Order: sequence, then C-alpha cells, then structure tokens
Amino acid sequence: MMLGTTSVPHRSRVVAVAAALFACMGTAGCDDTTGDEAGEGSTGMEVREPVDDGVLELGLFAESRRFVAYQGGEEEVVEMGLQGGFHIFVDGRLRPDADLGEVVVELVVTRLDDGSEVTRIRHQRVPDIPDAEGWPTLPEMIIFIPDPASVYGEDVNVEVFVEALDGTLLDVLDVDLFLTADG
Repeated sequence: MMLGTTSVPHRSRVVAVAAALFACMGTAGCDDTTGDEAGEGSTGMEVREPVDDGVLELGLFAESRRFVAYQGGEEEVVEMGLQGGFHIFVDGRLRPDADLGEVVVELVVTRLDDGSEVTRIRHQRVPDIPDAEGWPTLPEMIIFIPDPASVYGEDVNVEVFVEALDGTLLDVLDVDLFLTADG
C-alpha cells in the first residue's frame, strides 16, 4: 500500500455511491398524491398539449414531388433494407407558414388489434426540398420493424409527435395503415 492512499473494498464503494445518490435525491420526484387523487387510470405523467395543429402531414410523394396525404387505411409495404432490417417509409411535409427549422419527429407504431407497441423511433430532421406546392418536406422517415411477421396483413396505427429542438411539442397526429410483405 502506498503512503497517503486508502484502499476501499468494492462493496463499500458501491454502498457509499448508492447512499450518496439517495441522499442527493431527497424527495425529488415523489409526491403525496395517491392514484385516486390523480385521477382514475392516471400514470402520474404530465400530459403535454401541442402548441400548434396541422404542422405536419403524413403521406407519400408521387410524380413531380406531388404529395398525397394518407386518408387512413392505406396499404404500406414492409421492405427489406440493404443490411437485412425491415422498414416502412413514410413521407411528411411541414406547413410552410410554421417556418420550422430542425425538428425532432417521434414515430410510434402500435397494432390496432391488441394495442401492443411494435416499434418507436426518433428522427432529428432538417426540412428538405419543397414539394410541388412549396411545402418543406421530411421525406423517407424510416420506421424499423423488428419482427415483420408480427405485422404482415395487420392494421397498425402510426402516431407522430413533432417537437422543436428545445422539447416544445409542436404537433401530434396519427394515421392507420395496413402493412403487407414486400413482393
């Protein structure tokens, strides 16, 4: 042992770190509200309301960058990617008067038959070349599908959250799609 150094056993270090963390936390994150007071079925999480509506539309680009918005129930193909993963590609366009720079788009896919979450992905995107009507675009928002067999021939809901880089929730929208196998 070197002079001036103390050797602390590993278990003691772990206990000391855990105790320090609990002491620093104090009562942060705790409240005296019971589930009954918070409301039936409440998760205790803050419900965020978007500051705008209609900032983003989902759909596909057709000929000459003409945007065709989803109406709901459209068929989308689960495609095999170059590296062996499976994906669906959705396109979006941003309302021009929203004047948005870089945004964060979170896409959550759930099965309609049982409500189970299939996947969730976040993209940080800069609006791209405008479509035929002059709207800034978010082309090919790729949604990874971990188990494509679980969604082939199934109706899913794609819920989209659009946030500013500072975390402000700008818009929430969703669309129902019918997923099919590639080929």
